[in-house]
Amino acid sequence: MRNGLLLVLLVASPTRGGEPTLPSTLEAWLKPPPLLKPVVQNPVRSEAELRAYHLYALALVSDWPQEVFPDPKAVFLIGVLGQDTLGPALEALESRTAHGRPIKIVRSRDVMDLLRCQVVYIPPSEDQDLLPILRALRGHPVLTTGEHESHTQLGGIVRLILVEGSLRMEVNVRAAQEARLGFRSQFLKMVTRVAY
Repeated sequence: MRNGLLLVLLVASPTRGGEPTLPSTLEAWLKPPPLLKPVVQNPVRSEAELRAYHLYALALVSDWPQEVFPDPKAVFLIGVLGQDTLGPALEALESRTAHGRPIKIVRSRDVMDLLRCQVVYIPPSEDQDLLPILRALRGHPVLTTGEHESHTQLGGIVRLILVEGSLRMEVNVRAAQEARLGFRSQFLKMVTRVAY
């Protein structure tokens, strides 16, 4: 790991209780992902489906401070800032749960509307305003995800990188710690093996 950044490949795995389990070996992480049918019903893995699945997987392997969920019936919020390029693939997540809570998708053109979300996806349509967006979210327990090549260098937590039909993630551990977010130890043990 250099400068708090990790590069990881996250793949789908069998489910347990409606949520995918984490692979137990590095080899399992590096196998091509099975169809994303548990997350989206269309067997074709579009780029939008890959991104939506990874947002869901991140929700499962990340931990938030207790005060984020003051109400036991609070839902798990995934926000999309600006133009939603994930559409139905993201909507399919509303039939899932994360941390035992139903997922709800929130869309807004105003970053301030998304401060209550646990995960915020910043699509390429917002790249020109990325730095002010990340500054607005800094200090809040929000897992920021995006695709801009400087996403993690500017303080974003996870950069999604599409490479030859696979989606990889660059993780800024320092930014996650500043947001008071954690990653499951099993996930961290595996990502350190594929760190660069």
